[in-house]
Amino acid sequence: MSWSAAQAATERQDHRAVLDRTAPDVADPVVRRALLELRADALSEVGDVEGVRCFRELVATEGPTPDPWLRARLARALIRVNDVAGARDALDGVDLAGTDHPGVRLIGAMVLYLSGEIDEAERLADGLRDQALAPDAPAQLLSVIAVQGMVAHSRGEWFDRLRMELRLLAGSTDLARTVFDAHVCVGQYLLYGPTGYAEVVELAHDLRRSGEAIGSDQAVAFADTLRGEALERVGQSGDPVEATRLLQLSLPLARWSPLSQHLLQRTYGTLVAAAPTPADAAATADDALATLDGPEACDFCQVMVAVPAAVAYATVGRLDDAHAQLVVAERVAQRWDGPAWPAAVDEAKASLAQAEGRDADARALLERAVRGFEEAGQPLDAARCREAL
Repeated sequence: MSWSAAQAATERQDHRAVLDRTAPDVADPVVRRALLELRADALSEVGDVEGVRCFRELVATEGPTPDPWLRARLARALIRVNDVAGARDALDGVDLAGTDHPGVRLIGAMVLYLSGEIDEAERLADGLRDQALAPDAPAQLLSVIAVQGMVAHSRGEWFDRLRMELRLLAGSTDLARTVFDAHVCVGQYLLYGPTGYAEVVELAHDLRRSGEAIGSDQAVAFADTLRGEALERVGQSGDPVEATRLLQLSLPLARWSPLSQHLLQRTYGTLVAAAPTPADAAATADDALATLDGPEACDFCQVMVAVPAAVAYATVGRLDDAHAQLVVAERVAQRWDGPAWPAAVDEAKASLAQAEGRDADARALLERAVRGFEEAGQPLDAARCREAL
């Protein structure tokens, strides 16, 4: 197990040990409820499904009038264990548009977006923007902007949204940093979607010019990162040894970054793919999943490690583990706008089919993956699948 994975596992064990010592088994109902609520919040923060059970117990003891904030926190806990339908049910009866609680509205916006109700999610997020900008507001601006960015991407308006942010945030260094941090995940949608890399590079150039014009270093850095990632994917050098060295150096930085829940999946996913042997790839996947089963596991980004992990496990004959990662990969890939990740899932399914002796299925899946990658403008991935036929 890598240092990062071991450290994360130790942290989770420490947190759980403290929570177990403070289990709400006291007789006083008021104290017991307060302890149960603290336990639910803490377990939810580390992505433990036990947090859902605690919240459900609290909801079950509600009076005739539901507590919107309690229901919203249950919904958030359900999102963290990838149960969007359950999160939507948890908010049943909560007046999301009418409440003045910013946390309830934000979680409601996230749930609505994940449920495909884009217009309603946008209205809630837009209504929170002014509140989130207030000096005494809770630290939720990044999440509000992330929802707005996802909505804009779903409509093909993401770059227009970034340009608008540039105009609104000119001269505000700290706020600009928050805005561009919030758009990291959406940038990956663009890179893995149907937009060609040449167009992404041109859009990044355009964004950089706009950033320079208003003096926003954050916008320039974001544009350079986006352009660099697009150029890197066009001109991959195929040097796994050097890639692994650099990725190992980046792991501690990613682990302790404020954006660790987005960066670790990318880093680990590439480490798995670049591993020198199938056994090394499977061992790296084990490390990755040991690290990413807590709050670091951004639901959208998890596909970036689930796909290579599924391939690694299938290759060494760990078929049950491969199946488990494919379940995750399929569920998340459906949320991405564009064919690249579904094509990657098809390629991983082909690896599993081949490991199970289903050669005809493997060939059909690879052919579909080729078509998907070509449609998504991913020629290197398409060529790799074509060579495997």
